[in-house]
Amino acid sequence: MAVFFCVQKPESIYDDNHGQSYEYFQRLPNGRQIEEGDWLIFTLTGKTSKNGQKVTGLGQIETLDYEEQGRDTLIRANYSRYKQFNPPLTYEQIGGDPRKSVQHAMNRVDEPNGQALVDWLLQFDQQPQSADTDNHSKSAKLNYTCKCNSCGCEIVLSSHWVFLAEKIRSGGPVCPVCAEPGMTLS
Repeated sequence: MAVFFCVQKPESIYDDNHGQSYEYFQRLPNGRQIEEGDWLIFTLTGKTSKNGQKVTGLGQIETLDYEEQGRDTLIRANYSRYKQFNPPLTYEQIGGDPRKSVQHAMNRVDEPNGQALVDWLLQFDQQPQSADTDNHSKSAKLNYTCKCNSCGCEIVLSSHWVFLAEKIRSGGPVCPVCAEPGMTLS
């Protein structure tokens, strides 16, 4: 299973069916790499987004339909599940822009970051918290202040990077100053 960032441009030549399918030509960079079971994370272009809010949703591919069109093949990726973000998320909210090339419409996200990002996006909750709800929920918090237990420094990390650190390293985030694991989150 792989994870790809895919640009969706309103009023494009493609017949995307929001929340159900995504169309692309096989000749596009990374177009041949996408397979059933892969995740697509959708983002708007800089010109079509507002206030940097670009990440609109993600879908897992159930089937791929192929249609020959001249010398190329049009592919429709049909989702088995889809999650929308309204309003769209910013790259800052998800820990930065993971794309290798901003010029390509489809970019593969390196492992293990791809799966960790999908896991984080699936559990992310955009619903506003009520006053009597636990406001320390990782699904609602965008940034954490992390204090090093060894040298005492403090840094602010996005919840995406904290989630990645906890998933990949059993000791949690590593201090960028003294390189010791086990920073305390607040």
